[in-house]
Amino acid sequence: MDTLDSQVTHLIGHSLGSFIAQNFVLKYPKRVNKLILLSTSAGLPDRKGVDIFKDNQIALNDARIADPITGFYSKMKVRFTREFLKLMKSDPTKKFYGLFSAEELIKSENENPWTPQDIINHSYALADHNTLEKLHKIRHKTLIITGEKDRLTPKISSEQVHKEIPKSELKIVSGGHYFPLENASEVNKIIIDFLKS
Repeated sequence: MDTLDSQVTHLIGHSLGSFIAQNFVLKYPKRVNKLILLSTSAGLPDRKGVDIFKDNQIALNDARIADPITGFYSKMKVRFTREFLKLMKSDPTKKFYGLFSAEELIKSENENPWTPQDIINHSYALADHNTLEKLHKIRHKTLIITGEKDRLTPKISSEQVHKEIPKSELKIVSGGHYFPLENASEVNKIIIDFLKS
């Protein structure tokens, strides 16, 4: 923001990005206009969940190296709903919303994959995220969107964040953790309407 000479911005983050956005607005409240949090949480209950996530992601990464296509679909089982995953598998070249196909997502996953160290670093960041006692300090207009079937950051986590941020509104949409891809048109409209309000 300093490089771009941007003093104030709307801030949006998904998953770990939403954790970063929470911490950013708490540290630099004057630099944020409106806040948008997708698939968010105030923190994990204990370190055990982080270790399970880390071990699982390393195993999925190993599976991707062994077989990029099968590994991709294994990883996406907890990111997309079963229904959407079936659509992707039935025609990997099909463009959803004119934006992406399963084939393109597979290519992207393998062109710039996570390394084991990336996964470890990601896990450390998850373990250190704990904003529950500070969320009431966020006085910005905040939009929180969660997927009805999100298995990585369940909707109850977003509901908890919504309860703590005074000027927040919560939208629950169909889809899993990657609901911004599954329901791109609906999610984009919700975000644009919020920014225009």
